[in-house]
Amino acid sequence: FVMVDDIWELTMEGVPVWKWYARHHIPQYTYVHADNVNPNKDFIHGNTLHYDVHEGVIYYNSRHMDTMWKINKTSGECLWAIGRYGDVPMLSLAGKPVKQLFSHSHGLTRIAESTFVTFDNDAFMHPGFHTTCGTSKVKEITFDP
Repeated sequence: FVMVDDIWELTMEGVPVWKWYARHHIPQYTYVHADNVNPNKDFIHGNTLHYDVHEGVIYYNSRHMDTMWKINKTSGECLWAIGRYGDVPMLSLAGKPVKQLFSHSHGLTRIAESTFVTFDNDAFMHPGFHTTCGTSKVKEITFDP
C-alpha cells in the first residue's frame, strides 16, 4: 500500500517486510516538497500501484507530479519515469514531442505489456495551489521499453 509518498509491503498480520521511500529514490522530491503549498503536505500524491510479480517491478503513479515510475522491487531503483518529471521522451499521436501526456491522473491499469490506461484529470497546477481543469478522460499510454 502507499503510505504518504512511500510504498510498504506488509504481512497479513500488518508487519512491514519491505519499504520504499520516495524521498530516497525520486530526485525531484525535494523540489516538489519545497514548492508544494498544499496545506495537507501531500507532496506527490501517490495513488496507484501495479506490481508485476513476474518482472519484479512496481509501476507507481503520482497525481501531483504527473509522473509514473517503473521501480525495481529488489533494488528500489527507479528504472524510468514517464510524465512531467520523467526521463522518457514523450510524443503525441502525431509523433511530435510533448512536455506532458497526462495531468493529475488517477488509476493505473496495465492492459498490455507496454500499455497502461489512466484516468487523466487534465488539471494543470498554478502558483498558490490553484488548478485549471480541462476535460477529464481515460487515456491510453503506450511506451517502448
